[in-house]
Amino acid sequence: MIVLDTSALLALLDRDDPDHSVCAAALRSERPPYLVPAGILSEVGYLTERKVGAAVLTGFLEDLASGAFTLDCGEQDFTRIIELIRGYR
Repeated sequence: MIVLDTSALLALLDRDDPDHSVCAAALRSERPPYLVPAGILSEVGYLTERKVGAAVLTGFLEDLASGAFTLDCGEQDFTRIIELIRGYR
């Protein structure tokens, strides 16, 4: 199991991040689950939208909703979160 913190998620989501390829390779080398602590979601959401945009944030939330990443709680809320982000883009 890999637990992803804010810096790892930002590096994965931003292809221009200097650590993107290292983080992506680390993820590919391990099997799921890839655990995302719910406590970092607001920080990741804010920084992702600010740094790389709402489309990337929406893609990440869709990945969470589909089970590509495992949230330590609250998976059923992502459909509504995605709707809100799209609506207020």
